[in-house]
Amino acid sequence: MTAEGCHRFFWGARMTSKNFTFTTLHLDDSVLVTLHGGIDHRAGPALDALIGGLPERLSSLVVEACDVPFMDATGMRFLLRLQRLAARRRFDLHSRGWQAQPGQLYDLAAHLQGSRAGETSPAVDEGRRQLRTHLELRSLQHRAHGARQALRTPPQ
Repeated sequence: MTAEGCHRFFWGARMTSKNFTFTTLHLDDSVLVTLHGGIDHRAGPALDALIGGLPERLSSLVVEACDVPFMDATGMRFLLRLQRLAARRRFDLHSRGWQAQPGQLYDLAAHLQGSRAGETSPAVDEGRRQLRTHLELRSLQHRAHGARQALRTPPQ
């Protein structure tokens, strides 16, 4: 909060590349980043701009990824860079809404970063367990949706 007791709130960058967009929303010293579209090599310059545009003073960063259906090694590199930046600048990094395929890469990135840092704490293990449970639930929901669709489609 500012000295006047009001929150500093503003929209940050909005950048697009072919089939990929991100927006940022700043509130005091926290940033919400919303990703839209698939993350592949074409999204690399936008992701670089996102990281380069983060404020120096940051207490937390939340990455919302509900609209990311897939990502490749470019997304993995982005996640690892964010994790290293959070560790170096000492801000909290959170993410949510990962779909199945990018969620699996997110889990792998968290595992790789944790392995490098030697993290084996119960909190890290619990986070991984919750993520796996979430991914399994999403997979079941996806299969159930497909089964419902198949039941609705008349045989030809």
